[in-house]
Amino acid sequence: MVGKLKKNSKPSVLIALLALLLALACCGPAGEGQGAKPPGKWLAGDFHQHTTLTDGSHSMKDVFTQANRGGLDWWANSEHGGAYPRNAHLQYFDTLTPPVAFLGDPAGSSRGHQKMWRWQSLLQYSYPVLDLLQQQYPGKTIIQGLEWNVPGHEHCSVGIIEISTTPDTRLPMAQFEYLFDADDQDTSGGKDAPFNFEDPAHSGVAKNLENNHAKALQALRWLQRHYGKRSWAIIAHPERKSRYKISDFRDFNNAAPDVAFGFESIPGHQKAANRGDYGHPDPSQNITDGKQTYGGAGIYTARVGGLWDALLSEGRRWWLFANSDFHQTDNDFWPGEYFKNWTYVTDQNRDGRFSPQEIANALRRGNSYCVLGGLIGALEFSLTAGEAAASMGETLQARVGQEVKIDIRFKAPHYRNGGVTPGVDHVDLIAGSVFGRIAPTLTDGTTPNPAYSQIRSDAKVIARFTSADWQVDGQWQVIHYPVKVDRDMYFRLRGTNQSLAHGQLDRSNANLDPLADPLGKNTAAAALADLWFYSNPIFVRAVGTPK
Repeated sequence: MVGKLKKNSKPSVLIALLALLLALACCGPAGEGQGAKPPGKWLAGDFHQHTTLTDGSHSMKDVFTQANRGGLDWWANSEHGGAYPRNAHLQYFDTLTPPVAFLGDPAGSSRGHQKMWRWQSLLQYSYPVLDLLQQQYPGKTIIQGLEWNVPGHEHCSVGIIEISTTPDTRLPMAQFEYLFDADDQDTSGGKDAPFNFEDPAHSGVAKNLENNHAKALQALRWLQRHYGKRSWAIIAHPERKSRYKISDFRDFNNAAPDVAFGFESIPGHQKAANRGDYGHPDPSQNITDGKQTYGGAGIYTARVGGLWDALLSEGRRWWLFANSDFHQTDNDFWPGEYFKNWTYVTDQNRDGRFSPQEIANALRRGNSYCVLGGLIGALEFSLTAGEAAASMGETLQARVGQEVKIDIRFKAPHYRNGGVTPGVDHVDLIAGSVFGRIAPTLTDGTTPNPAYSQIRSDAKVIARFTSADWQVDGQWQVIHYPVKVDRDMYFRLRGTNQSLAHGQLDRSNANLDPLADPLGKNTAAAALADLWFYSNPIFVRAVGTPK
């Protein structure tokens, strides 16, 4: 399907230069014309990492130092809810001088040391250290997050953006942990906190100790109602323990479309012997989805036509992310060392910096891609139809039968990762139909809809590009590919260094999905030798088809 593309790029460069000169002549310098879009920039981020405040092995200072060294522009300290005995500096709370006042109900002990509820450690020990480290890295954006123990499920990275650094604007994260974390058994109402967390005057709800799906939905509705544009809830390593079904993701997205808009289906722990820390060989656990990773990704993402494609085939804005999930160096790469989420962030208030709110807005829009091991240094992916254009996370309108031009540009990385200089062997263009939303019930409004629990997608690889197919434009590799649109659909990309001839690819079908990573045999070197990148999708609305 792929035609041979000429590698001489000089005409395209001359045309681009002429267009730029005309634009400057007509409108002045970029960004200064009337109605010009706010400036934006691709930023690298990671929003899932741990320190000694919960079950990590390193201080917040050490983890943040390495995140900065790893080339991240922003990161979020996202650690478990519940109760833990240490602060951010590797010290036990009950050994500090002056003595610590432990708030709420007694939280028990660990290794002979008294534990503190996470809502208290967030307010008194995590935010203050984060503020000091933010001063140390003024050019970076650091966000306080939480790895939510989801009732009835497993884990989820949550962020609530505070509107200032005053204490009262930081209470929502602590309140959320108290109310909704499955491991928080405190029933004091946040005793001795600035206000009772269950007080209706402070958007409170009555806490219950149920550990079920209904409580998870209650939590997401609470975020959507009170912090819909100021929060995210991104499901972490969703395949690991098979505690999520596609109907759960549909429920989450229905309950909180501005908050629950994606998953980390490319897990951290990429140095672990079982890559991603997936793999539960005990048959009694009946683990299926989480048994192994595939080229470092969970099966929901790695298998074309699988669960992620089924959500996209409904037209859901459900985005893919990858994060370090850093705990310690035996199993994990440092934040930014192996994974990067690249997101296009807009400086909406034009103040010259990128705020946590602007980053949250960008994550929600979905103009993002994720890269393993520095396989590529940059990616541009867009669709055009006439004068209209769209990038990742956006929707392009095109007439039925109109030709849509797909433009792909990627750049080699700027550095050697782990002593390895990776190179892209091939890029897959994946396309699928958009059928529309599947309702949880049939038309009578009460009978469960069987399709709501099923995976339905016709997604497949429609084109595969190698170095014989792309142009070279300086440091960029450039691909142009035309497609005629006859229905609502979407397009997404993945690329790899795995050889078409000899790589670890599943040859049972034409999609050539990554093979399962063998259990017990992974190393840092193996992870650095098996690299991929994934884009988020671009949707096409075919005008002239039923909506």
